[in-house]
Amino acid sequence: MFSAPRRQLHAKAGGRADSARTNVAGFGSSASSKVGFIARKQKRFDAANTELQQMRETGTIKARGKLIESPPAPNVLNFASTYVLQYWAERGMGPMDAERIICSSKVAMSQRNGTQTCYYSELGFVAVGQDGNVSSIGPLDEGGKKLMEVVKKHGIPH
Repeated sequence: MFSAPRRQLHAKAGGRADSARTNVAGFGSSASSKVGFIARKQKRFDAANTELQQMRETGTIKARGKLIESPPAPNVLNFASTYVLQYWAERGMGPMDAERIICSSKVAMSQRNGTQTCYYSELGFVAVGQDGNVSSIGPLDEGGKKLMEVVKKHGIPH
C-alpha cells in the first residue's frame, strides 16, 4: 500500500496508484500477517538453536538435536523398556508423568535424524521414538534447565 504522501501526489496529478503493483490476489493482510508471524517465530527458533549449539560445544549442555515446536505425540506410547521402567523407579515417575510432560510441552528436540522427539516442559523431559516407544523420562537436570532458559530468552512459548 502506498503511503499517504504518495497517494496525495497521485491524487494531485489526477491519477491513481497502479493496484497491480500494490495488491496480490488471494494474499491479503491476514495472509501477510500469518507469513510474518511464521517468519518471526522461525527466526527465534534459529537463534535459540545457534545458542544451544554453542552451549554444546562448550560442554554446558549435552542434549543433541534441533529445537522445534512440539509435534503431536504418537497415538500410543509404549513403556516396555526395562531401562525406562528402571528410570521411573529411580526418579519416582510413571506413565501419567510422561503424558503430563508431553501435553504441557511447547518445545521439543528433534533427534536421531528425526526418528526421536524429546519433549521438554517445566515438568521434565520425555524421549519418544516415531514408533511410540518411550526411551527416556526424567526431571530437568541442569542442562535441561539451561535449555529452557534459552527457550524463554528467545521468546519461544514454553
